[in-house]
Amino acid sequence: MLESQRHAFKGNGEYCEQCPQTRAHWIHHPAYCDQPAVATKPPERRVACGVALILTNTKGEVLMGKRKGSHGAGTYSFIGGWMEHGEQFMDTAIREAKEEADLDVRRTTVVYAMSTVFPEEDKHSVTVLLHVHPKDWSGVPKAMEPNKLDGEWGWYHPHNLPSPLFKPLADLGDALTALLS
Repeated sequence: MLESQRHAFKGNGEYCEQCPQTRAHWIHHPAYCDQPAVATKPPERRVACGVALILTNTKGEVLMGKRKGSHGAGTYSFIGGWMEHGEQFMDTAIREAKEEADLDVRRTTVVYAMSTVFPEEDKHSVTVLLHVHPKDWSGVPKAMEPNKLDGEWGWYHPHNLPSPLFKPLADLGDALTALLS
C-alpha cells in the first residue's frame, strides 16, 4: 500500500509512532502498519488574556518597570498580568496594581486591546490596555514582587519611554505614543 494511502484514515486520536504526517489525528490501522498504536491527544493550546494598566500621574507621565523572571524579561512594561478565572478587567487591574506596586485602583477605562504571538515561547495572548487617571488611584509605587521587577517602578514621559519595550507595547509602535498622549 502506498504511504499516502496508509495515512488516509482519520479517527480517534491514535497514530503510528513512525508516521511522518502530522500525528495528532491519524488512526493506527494494522493492515497498513505493523507499529504499535499510541493513543494521543494534541496538547491544548489556549490564548491567555491579560491586562496592562496605563497608570498616569498629574504630570502626564506613565508608570513602567523592567520585567524580570518571565517572558519579556529585560523589557519595560506597565503594571499588569493574567486574568484569573471569573475576573473582569477591573478585578484584574485592582489585584495586579496591589500585588505588583501596592497601589489602590478605583476606576479604569478600556483604551485598546491587542493580540500578540510570542513564537520563541510558544505563547499567544490578548492584552487589554486600561487607562487609570491620576484621580482614580492612590498610593506610592513600590516594588512588591522583586522576582518579577528589575529595580523600581519609574515615571516616564510618553514621548521618552524606556527601551526596550515589552513586545505587545513595541508592536504598537507610534500608536502607543498616540494612546499615551
